[in-house]
Amino acid sequence: MEIDGRRIVVDTGPDFRDQWLGAGGGRLDAVIYTHAHADHTHGIDDLKSICTAVGGPVAAYGTPETLARLEARFPYAFDRTADGPPYFRPRLEPRQFNGCVAGVPVRTIVQKHGRGRSTGLRIGAFGYSTDVSDLDEEALAALEGLDVWIVGAGAPGWPVPNHAPLAKVLEWTERLDPKETILTHLGHHMDYRTISRGLPARVRLGVDGMVADLGIGPPLISHNIHYDIQGSDSISISGLRQVMARLRAPVAGCPWDIEQTFETIAPYTVEEAYEVDDAIRSGDLDAIREELGDLLFQVVFHARMAEELGAFDLDDVARTITAKMLARHPHVFGDANGRTGDPAPGDWETHKEIERRRKAAARGRPDPSALDEVPTALPALSRAEKLQKRAARSGFDWPDAEPVFDKIREELQELAEPDADRAWEIGDVLFSAVNLARKLSIPPETALRDANSRFERRFRRVEALARRDGVDMAGASLASLDDLWERAKSEEIGRKG
Repeated sequence: MEIDGRRIVVDTGPDFRDQWLGAGGGRLDAVIYTHAHADHTHGIDDLKSICTAVGGPVAAYGTPETLARLEARFPYAFDRTADGPPYFRPRLEPRQFNGCVAGVPVRTIVQKHGRGRSTGLRIGAFGYSTDVSDLDEEALAALEGLDVWIVGAGAPGWPVPNHAPLAKVLEWTERLDPKETILTHLGHHMDYRTISRGLPARVRLGVDGMVADLGIGPPLISHNIHYDIQGSDSISISGLRQVMARLRAPVAGCPWDIEQTFETIAPYTVEEAYEVDDAIRSGDLDAIREELGDLLFQVVFHARMAEELGAFDLDDVARTITAKMLARHPHVFGDANGRTGDPAPGDWETHKEIERRRKAAARGRPDPSALDEVPTALPALSRAEKLQKRAARSGFDWPDAEPVFDKIREELQELAEPDADRAWEIGDVLFSAVNLARKLSIPPETALRDANSRFERRFRRVEALARRDGVDMAGASLASLDDLWERAKSEEIGRKG
């Protein structure tokens, strides 16, 4: 966490220093321990080289031998007791600690942990209550008015008695009303998606249900789990999801990312798809990889917003498209008797039509139109082509390209009429031109994009020729400009020849 410009980590796992520095982490102001297995704190001495203050009200668990070594190294941090959680004996109980660490007020909060005690912290407006089975009135009072509360909760059905049940934690949250509550220690076997969908507003899971990340530096390292958010070759989809969760975190996230909605992000999604197309056309595989990553991030962004609403998450997105592909490819994924190796003509569109009818029926529309679900956000040429293809499958089509030529001539004549609605008629001309391209099996969007590229190349060459010949294009005659254009065009055709 970062408080008043000070970078503080609470409870590290083994080899924290090497992992932190290896991931590009800078100097820390404090590492504060509330509990640790003694065997996991062998790197504490090394932290002094990167951290101003190391210590805190530690409760440590382990064998008598490892506890003795830890107590000898840090005698100021512990008091010995014979009791503790049933699965750890003996135990070093936390010594009370109230004061400042790196100039930040730190208050110890004593809490129940099974049959023993554990330590919670209040650090400024951040509360930390991970190993907790119950909080008394004094502890709850100490946690009022928090910005962020990190709290451990036993998930439903988890048979470990040393963590408060999730329902109890949610009761505390309702009473304390922090701006954000992050649940940890749910256990790796839990169904986090199901749990997260039932959480109230301003309550979320830590990055994997075990640890919480407030986003102060490159990695997240806790409980023997290393989440290397930056600079690691091993980052996968799970790492990208963690980055997105951090960006959207209500208190510690990025303000711009937090305020986005499906509607505000949609234009960026479309833009990234076009940039993928540009990269593919360039033939640059590195650019393709980068732009595909940008597009993937858009998918993760939308999925994260939906997850926050309890609607669906990225796994649901993947599950849906997987099921769709399996259904649309029976020639590949069907049983042995149904596999043919090749799709039947029209199979793909037939499956899509079945899906559209099923969706329409679910929405109370038993007689859907053939034009349903043609996205209005498509580029106009692409949408015109798709509308025409849908209509053609219903039999509404020209037999071949020849009558479309006649239709274009008719539309041009109507456009030339003195009293014509020019915008209307231009639309008809363009729509008919798309129809002609379709009948000639030429993608109209691609054809126009190629025409744009030709114009751009030739115009840039015209500019170069004008500079070489000392021609001021702004003041040149149309004839001289046309001459330059024909020279540029001839050069291009000559190079092709």
